[in-house]
Amino acid sequence: MAPAEEAPLTTAPAGPLPAGRILRRAVDRSASRGTPTRHRLEDNATREAARRIGTMAILTALTIVGVAVLQDLLQPELAAAHQAPLFRLSALFLVLASVGHAALQRSTDG
Repeated sequence: MAPAEEAPLTTAPAGPLPAGRILRRAVDRSASRGTPTRHRLEDNATREAARRIGTMAILTALTIVGVAVLQDLLQPELAAAHQAPLFRLSALFLVLASVGHAALQRSTDG
């Protein structure tokens, strides 16, 4: 006894399913892969976001240096903490990472 081939259901039946049948989801025909206008808008949005992230990276590098210098001048008791190798290494890492990210963003801005 070979089972009879049945066409898959694409819509929900009105009543309960008979035993042995599989309910399949209907294909959404209204969703398209995208239009050129939509793609262009998404591309512009990503470029603007990348530009803003690059700007934030530059501001981060300037803020780190500025805060370290101002705290040394305004709070001399923290100057000893700023001389610690771990503080200097982490500040250097943040500044170089921020500058590198901004440079990378500017080079791909084309």
